[in-house]
Amino acid sequence: MRRYLAAAILCAVLIAPASIAFGACSPASAQYVTLPGFPPGVFNNKAALDPAPGGGGSIAHVQDRNAVLPGGGGTSISTTLNGTTAGNFILIMAAWCNSSGCGGSGTISSITTSFSETCTEATSQPNNLNLGSTTDIWFCPNIHGGNDTITVNFAQTSFYGGISVSEFSGVATTTPEDTTAANKNNTVTNPSTWSIATSAAISQSNELVASVVWCVNGCGTAIAGQTGLSTPNVNMGPEYQIGASGTITNSWSNSTTFQTVFASLAAFKHR
Repeated sequence: MRRYLAAAILCAVLIAPASIAFGACSPASAQYVTLPGFPPGVFNNKAALDPAPGGGGSIAHVQDRNAVLPGGGGTSISTTLNGTTAGNFILIMAAWCNSSGCGGSGTISSITTSFSETCTEATSQPNNLNLGSTTDIWFCPNIHGGNDTITVNFAQTSFYGGISVSEFSGVATTTPEDTTAANKNNTVTNPSTWSIATSAAISQSNELVASVVWCVNGCGTAIAGQTGLSTPNVNMGPEYQIGASGTITNSWSNSTTFQTVFASLAAFKHR
């Protein structure tokens, strides 16, 4: 009896702190949701997922907010994440029209925060054939912590879209970006159905994958296995997945007319 008790005490003293020190954890599981207010449609996730927890990272969603561009257009848009935690990661996804008639080209010139954190563009997808619109993904790693107002500054007056801003824990604090992808569907002007896919190879298990799609007449429901984030507009579908590995391909489709669609995807490493 004494030997069993001694072994239990030794495990508690030696092994448990080591597991904490080395970040032992269980992988976060993907969630299944439907984005409220979206018209019927189908998003299909064809991700090659690793069922093993290899890599050991633990990323978690903390909070998200959105903001809508004003009806008359604007050159900047802001939202605030309250009570952020130092060292966490902010993800910004945006989609918008580049003019009141959705023509021309446009970009985000910069993103600023309350604490002058460094924010970097991961990937963008302009669409200049049928619509002058853009999807874009930015990120701010290793944040200061506190009530943080994030302001997206456009290089032009932008219309109709908005931003989705999220806080995550467990993302790498330095060089978190792993891989990106972007695509657009300009094959026909007025398809009766449309589809688009983005695909990227991921170097770690249990990464954070962020994706955003812009589609006129509504984007449908969330991709199976991904979680819909707060969205400012039914034409914008921001989503995320935790636990991806291998190659992930996001395929969107819907059965509505006059669609020009485009999408961006980015994967971020855990600590």
